[in-house]
Amino acid sequence: MGKMLDLRDPKERQRAGLASGTIPSQWWKNLDTVMQQKRAVADTRRLIVALVYDSQQPLTRLQICRLLDRKKTPWLVGLIEQLVGEGVLARSCVIAANGVPTYWYCEPQ
Repeated sequence: MGKMLDLRDPKERQRAGLASGTIPSQWWKNLDTVMQQKRAVADTRRLIVALVYDSQQPLTRLQICRLLDRKKTPWLVGLIEQLVGEGVLARSCVIAANGVPTYWYCEPQ
């Protein structure tokens, strides 16, 4: 493993070829969202349907997104709901004790 750099030291930054000023304090916040592999919408739809149909029990939105290795975004939730609207998936809703709805998806009967 290479030598660790102390980026707080201007001389060490310059020796490493990093002669610019400072590093933004919150640069790490966007690391997990910067790059996700692109996948065609049709492929994502097929994967969602395959995951739900292959599951032994209904899946929540969060479970589907985690199985796809994606974050639960409004776009992805909209895609799941589009599949419900087309009759490809069936949806049920359970209201938790705190009043928050949980949506479950399964193969239509």
